[in-house]
Amino acid sequence: MCRGSTFPQRKDHSNWGGSIPIQMKQIASGYNVAPAKKQEKIDVSKMHSSDLTNAVKEEVMIDNGDGKVEIWRIEDNTKVAVAKENYGQFFSSDSYIILYTYVWKNKDSYMIYFWQGRNSTILEKGTSALLTIELDDQLKGQAKEIRVVQNKEPKHFLNVFKGKFTIHLGKEKDARPATAMYHVTGHNSWHTRAIEVRTVATSLNTNSVFILMNKDHGFVWQGKCSLKEEQTFAKQLPWLVNCKLKFLEEGDESKEFWTLLQGGKMRYPLANGTKRTNQRLFVCSIGTGVFTVDEVPFFTQDDLLVEDVFILDAFSEVFVWVGKNSDDREKKMAMETAYEFMKTATDGRTVDLSKVFVVYCGKEPLSFTCHFPGWDWTKYTNWKEDEAIKESVDAYMKEYNRTYTLDDLVNRRFPRGMDTSKLEAYLSDDEFETIFGMDKEEYYKLPVWHQQKWKRELGLF
Repeated sequence: MCRGSTFPQRKDHSNWGGSIPIQMKQIASGYNVAPAKKQEKIDVSKMHSSDLTNAVKEEVMIDNGDGKVEIWRIEDNTKVAVAKENYGQFFSSDSYIILYTYVWKNKDSYMIYFWQGRNSTILEKGTSALLTIELDDQLKGQAKEIRVVQNKEPKHFLNVFKGKFTIHLGKEKDARPATAMYHVTGHNSWHTRAIEVRTVATSLNTNSVFILMNKDHGFVWQGKCSLKEEQTFAKQLPWLVNCKLKFLEEGDESKEFWTLLQGGKMRYPLANGTKRTNQRLFVCSIGTGVFTVDEVPFFTQDDLLVEDVFILDAFSEVFVWVGKNSDDREKKMAMETAYEFMKTATDGRTVDLSKVFVVYCGKEPLSFTCHFPGWDWTKYTNWKEDEAIKESVDAYMKEYNRTYTLDDLVNRRFPRGMDTSKLEAYLSDDEFETIFGMDKEEYYKLPVWHQQKWKRELGLF
């Protein structure tokens, strides 16, 4: 592996470290308090019109990141100094402490970041926090301590590394693979970073740049819809200084490029796209007693909490991601919202309701995962591409919106997630009148106790 400087090596991945809580801004929801409140219809027009430039409070920058930097890696319950030539390079199975010294009012001031890799062990993460406190004590409590989790790095932290931020897979002390590939992604010059990904063609996508390396040479693959900042990123990485790099445009790959990838040339998601679009993620929850939809700014895989359901707007497709511990009602209402979201789109996309899909935690298709920078496949050890599930929401909607017989409703022959408090509403008008001797409008004018007594006798609860 070519590098402008040497650093310790790695062999394999570690365990998944768990979910990371993130800050979100509400953009479209029902009531957030008092579960007894009536559920309001989600206003999808607000989802269409939200502007994420104002979604997250602008970070207050103490300076431009030109202060003094010292970095330690956590190893065996202690901190080990990282060589200066390797500053900016982090490993997903390690945790680090970064001491930043700057001048404020003519005296030294301190900020301590403790960065925790996605696959770093719980012990290492805990040690990084404890040693941060110890370092602050040595500085007489004058430092500000900030926890940073992988892929959620704040603006000032990234500015310290001057657009050279890189995340390698595994641990710094272990052996590196002969061939490695990095996904280069970002919104601007300070946010752009390189994240190591699986060395397979299916990791590619037209919206980004990828660096593929082997020993002393490599390729910079430039997707047709990638940004200028992403395209120039590789030129400023110090660990690529001694590499012989060839820049390739998407569609002009050499035979050698495909040979370096495991499995060779394969079709990848978003192949030969023609327009870069901004993907957006919404979290759907019914935890407060009513269904709410909130947008997740600058989202990553770690935002996909298994207790909730999420809507991913990928422009040409809309996905409903179902967490394994989510509520059936969340799933149903999220599908209805996603369906309506696609149906009412006014941003120039081709409105195609057959392009709204349901995907499931641990069985995500590549067309979904490609929208998340540095998707971690070690989280799902049994994932297989041919077992990924991508189901049409259109089929689900037909089941939710059709009528059922009394026998179907009494024996629960209907999809999970339906409103069981109003099962009678799913009866056809004719059968409803035959059973209740009145139409639905007249029925719902009756006192609630009368309605419930009738339904209880019929087994509609």
